[in-house]
Amino acid sequence: MTELPTNDYISQINRNGSGLNIPQIVGALVDADIDPIKAPVEKNKEKVEAAISGLALLKKSSELTNANIKKLGSSSLFTTTSSNTTLIGATVTDSSLVKPGIPKITDITQLAIPMSFSVPAAGSTNYANNFNSPNATLPTGYSLTIKLGTFVNNGTGVADVFTADTGSPTIPTLTLASGEDIQSVARKLNDIVGLSAKVVQVAGDSASNDQYKIQITGEAGLNNGFEISTASTNGQTDARIFDVWNNTNGTPALRAFDQYAQNLNFKLDGLTLTRESNTVSDAIPGVSLDIKSTDTGSGTDIKTEMSKISVQETVQKFIDEINAYKADLTALTRQDKTGAGEHGELYGDHYVKSRLRALSNFMNAGLAGYDTNTIHMASLGFKTQMDGTYTLDQRAFDNTFKERPEYFSALVEDKVETSRSDVSIVWSSDSKFKPHYLQQMTVEDDYDAGTGDGSDNSMYFGGSIAASHRLHIDRTTAVNGVYSYGIGGQTGQKQDGSDVDTTGFFIRVPTTTTFANNAQFTFSLGRSFTNLFKNFHDEILNNEYEHRRQESNYEVKRENIEDRLTTIELRSNMLAQSYNKKFQAMEESVTGFNSTGNYLNNFITQWNES
Repeated sequence: MTELPTNDYISQINRNGSGLNIPQIVGALVDADIDPIKAPVEKNKEKVEAAISGLALLKKSSELTNANIKKLGSSSLFTTTSSNTTLIGATVTDSSLVKPGIPKITDITQLAIPMSFSVPAAGSTNYANNFNSPNATLPTGYSLTIKLGTFVNNGTGVADVFTADTGSPTIPTLTLASGEDIQSVARKLNDIVGLSAKVVQVAGDSASNDQYKIQITGEAGLNNGFEISTASTNGQTDARIFDVWNNTNGTPALRAFDQYAQNLNFKLDGLTLTRESNTVSDAIPGVSLDIKSTDTGSGTDIKTEMSKISVQETVQKFIDEINAYKADLTALTRQDKTGAGEHGELYGDHYVKSRLRALSNFMNAGLAGYDTNTIHMASLGFKTQMDGTYTLDQRAFDNTFKERPEYFSALVEDKVETSRSDVSIVWSSDSKFKPHYLQQMTVEDDYDAGTGDGSDNSMYFGGSIAASHRLHIDRTTAVNGVYSYGIGGQTGQKQDGSDVDTTGFFIRVPTTTTFANNAQFTFSLGRSFTNLFKNFHDEILNNEYEHRRQESNYEVKRENIEDRLTTIELRSNMLAQSYNKKFQAMEESVTGFNSTGNYLNNFITQWNES
């Protein structure tokens, strides 16, 4: 209702006026004129504001779905098991690198172990007695020089050799005070990166003959030794209990170490490998091995295979994510059939409906490049229900897993393969060059598009590729021994050797590679469902240009509605003023009539009294 003064000022001033509540009457008259015009405009405003909110929800939903599907792209479809878990443990660390197979680990002749040295050192004066309590004190002060590097113990009569690691940070001189507690000493040594130290009881069964030593240990592997030197030449005295070298005047030799460092030695499918650690993560791609014991028996199989349970869980997660996104879209376009008018924020909007159609088309398109035929989502177990959502088709899933389990890799892994090991293809993730699975691609060596005489020293890849996508290498400029040329007609696109291409696709042919005329060359390019969805999301679902355009359209509508409401409000105020002016004139007239009546009544009354 139009807001006007709540007090009837005219009636208050003219006590003998009409007695009508003029503001109330004026407000009712204005509302009768304005409400039929204003109500639909306000309703449109609510709808536009809901649509703007709905667009924000649409964007948020698509981005969330894209992020979740990206995470599913790192799902492991494989399981890796060890045939002897007490000997070797196997764990998948990077599912994108894992390939099916059964490599065998044999001839584990030694494990990687660290160097271990104890104080007091063997040969020093206190060696026989060691320290007599866990809180014993040092007999004198020490200034220790500590280096990390490699020890070579050459045995009797041959000089032992320590080679410091020049790449390691210099360790500051460690100063120890006379009378310092050996627990404090162990903590200081333990703080040095590359060393660990602790006080250990080595003998004794009573307080009178207990014996303790400071055990100092490096890291596992031959190259992780350490050297401690006091620079003392005072014979086998207390001044040398930390010294790793003996003090003879003859050939330098290491003192008796508790344990010498060594590497892990084993064979992988007959190939001898050496590692500094018993945890090996670079022998089998994507798999980490934990080798626990030596073994020279029949060996241990590390079996990697596609797991039906893992694959089905992954397919179900993809289905759930697509359904969740579709549910968001459906909610935004919901039609309220109860009559309450509670429609979705984008009910009737063609933009969100186009997203639903695009999603259905995307799911129906399938995955190309993995086989001669497109892999359809239905064959992977994606079944479309009557309401447009998806469910797992167990029968289709089981059949495909039994007959072609490798198809499921197309959900999470791109595929780039060529029929020649010396010819590679670079296909960037944002390439516009579409997936292909090509057979019988004809290669013509020394092809000349103009004369056919081969004078331009070129190579032409034709056959089943469209003319605009023919691969043409003129072989005049090589970078690091490789010709790298992209697609496009018969001239190609020369690359700079950095594996970056404006088209996102090019072939790399070594200068030493030759093809016979009419040779067959095949390659396959398959984009995974995960990466296809990313591109689909960026280009269609959440296209920044289209989304901003829709937001801009609704913002313009909202501004127009605000202008319209402002105009209506001005009209309302003008009507109120007009009605108020008319009623004021009426009130003045009525007041005049009342005044005349009062005068006559008073005159008659006085007349009668006289």
